Amino acid sequence: MARSHPVKLSDIEQTYGVLSDKKLAALKQGQTPSGPIVLDRSQKPYKVIDGRHRIHLARQNGKQIIEACFSDEM
Repeated sequence: MARSHPVKLSDIEQTYGVLSDKKLAALKQGQTPSGPIVLDRSQKPYKVIDGRHRIHLARQNGKQIIEACFSDEM
């Protein structure tokens, strides 16, 4: 299993695109996703592979650091 690392949100690229209101609502209600946030660290800012809804909410809630895994360790 991949190890998670603390990652600054400022080091993660800003993603643009449609976010699912249903997924955001489920996350806000405490439903936990099945896997970790996954990032590609081949260059900064890191690209989001999985977890853009969670990253969006973390930014919205004023967090500065999140736990994430890197794709090259999986």
